[in-house]
Amino acid sequence: MPTQQSTNGKDAIVSFGLPAVSGGTSPLGVPTCSPASGTVFTIGSTSVTCSVTDAAAHSSSCAFPVTVTKGPTLAFTRFFAFGDSITAGEVPSEGLAAVQKLQPRLIDFFLSYPTDLGRDLAIRYQAQAQIDLGVQNEGVQGEQTKDGLIRLPTTIAGGDKYQVMLLMEGANDLGGGTPSILPAVQNIQLMIQLAKSSGLKVILGNLPPQNPNACMGSTAPPGCVPGRTAGAPYVTTYNAYLPGIAAAESVPFVDVYAAFHGDVTTLIDNDGLHPTALGYQTISAAFLTAIEKSFEVSAASSSIFRSTFFLTAPRRR
Repeated sequence: MPTQQSTNGKDAIVSFGLPAVSGGTSPLGVPTCSPASGTVFTIGSTSVTCSVTDAAAHSSSCAFPVTVTKGPTLAFTRFFAFGDSITAGEVPSEGLAAVQKLQPRLIDFFLSYPTDLGRDLAIRYQAQAQIDLGVQNEGVQGEQTKDGLIRLPTTIAGGDKYQVMLLMEGANDLGGGTPSILPAVQNIQLMIQLAKSSGLKVILGNLPPQNPNACMGSTAPPGCVPGRTAGAPYVTTYNAYLPGIAAAESVPFVDVYAAFHGDVTTLIDNDGLHPTALGYQTISAAFLTAIEKSFEVSAASSSIFRSTFFLTAPRRR
């Protein structure tokens, strides 16, 4: 049966094929349907009646339902992304000046994963996008987890009635080597507990991979800063703790690292640490999947099924 998902939670235009006709006295007329294909249907199920007349002026009809669904919605709509420069949206390659010297700390909020995610959520949940759906970027460059833990209460208190925290942080801690891993993990867990105690939902993501070879050799891009990947050897060890933290705190976990599929050339920028624009889109897609799985209230197919109905014209008498 024809089914159409509304794009904005309101009535929708639905198209369907005309019934096939057999029997009767030739030539047969063209079937007509009411309501007609290509017109607006209300949310819910509407009965469509189609009729046809043959050369002997005999007529016959059939009926079938057309269904318009509201589409998926989210239980929570006000998100904020909390983290460091990877959340803020640092894009090192955009900082290359004409003299080929890296201008550090260039932020491009338009390419950041929270911006990508906000756009993707608005596309999927169009009815809610017109109300209060959004992702606020609360990333701070150079921040370590201990500083994030201090900053978080102020962020929550100053937020516009935040409901969900998307947490991804720790890259700046790992420059301290192995001794820095456990304190960073503990800080992450404390941040989750703090957010939960404030009535927030939390989704925890791990760190994307780094490219320790980005600034080495004759092919290194101009202005590359080797020190930025000092924590690369410790990323996988750090990440290994986070699924357990998510499980212990009963929050969804996003495997951002796995989403990159080991691609540190097209998805990681020329400093070996920060994602490219495509890398940020990859992070957004990973969080979007977790949001759909965790907070989507209803889901319906967005396809239009063009069904064929058989209408038999009356036999000659």
